[in-house]
Parts: sequence; C-alpha cells; structure tokens
Amino acid sequence: MESLDVSVIVILGSENDIWKLGGKEKVEEKLKYLKETDPNFSASVSVISCHRNPLELFEFCQNNKAQLWIGVAGKAAALPGIIKAYLHAFKKPAHVVGVGISSNDVDDYLAAELSITQLPGQPVEFMGFDEKGFNNALQFFKLMTDKEVREVESKEPQLNIIYVK
Repeated sequence: MESLDVSVIVILGSENDIWKLGGKEKVEEKLKYLKETDPNFSASVSVISCHRNPLELFEFCQNNKAQLWIGVAGKAAALPGIIKAYLHAFKKPAHVVGVGISSNDVDDYLAAELSITQLPGQPVEFMGFDEKGFNNALQFFKLMTDKEVREVESKEPQLNIIYVK
C-alpha cells in the first residue's frame, strides 16, 4: 500500500458503519464537496477494526499522515483512542476526533461516548453519533483550516497555548 499524505483520514471500525454515516454515496458526496470548496483537500476512507486487525491499524497509523483523523466506531468505540495512541507513539502531530455509531441499546450510546471522551491523558474530541457526528467532524476540519493558527511558546514546557486569529 502506498503511503498517504492527505487532509483527512476516515477509519471505520466496520464496513457496516458507513450506512450510519448516510451510505457510501453520501460520504463520497460530502468529501467531493470539500474538494470543490478547497482544491488542496484530499481524503481517504478505510475500514480497519482495532479489535480484529490491530497490527494492520498500527501499520496504517505508522505509514500515513493527515491533518485530521476521524475514527468511526460503535459499542466499545475504542478505535479513535487507539488511533490517537498510535499517532502519539509515532510522534505524529494530528487532530483525532471520534464519531460514535448508534445502537438500539441506550447503554451502547453511553459506552461509545465515554470510550471516546474519557481516555486517560489524551481524550479524543467527540463529534456525535452517526451522520450528524460525521458532518460535525467535517465541519470541525473546515473550521480548523479556515482559521490562521499560530502556536506560541510558553514558559511551561508542558503547556501549549494556541491563539486563533
């Protein structure tokens, strides 16, 4: 597989998750719209389960680069946190956000949200569930890139202050 250097990488934990995002055609349509509004935009969508294919996910995170990684997962929703942990281990600066996949079980909703937001050390931003959460993640990317951001060094080395113009 060729290494990617794209704007956004979307990783689904299961092939079935794409239907909760509106279906393959709708996901492609949303990504094409971003491409039309920003000619430099590029994206990749992959299906890699962190439970069934942890080594494949490890290698994927190691070999690819993006400004924003969107982890889409249901039930335990560990995928966004695993992505963030791998990227951190490889010292790859990137934003990672999580989109939960809904279920008929209310406890699954809570478990998914908590798995994404309550990671020790480095929580992942939770964008919501299903298609609405995916739309929020894409909107987050637009906001990220529409603002000029400059980092300011701090006297406290563990503190990173970011000013948005």
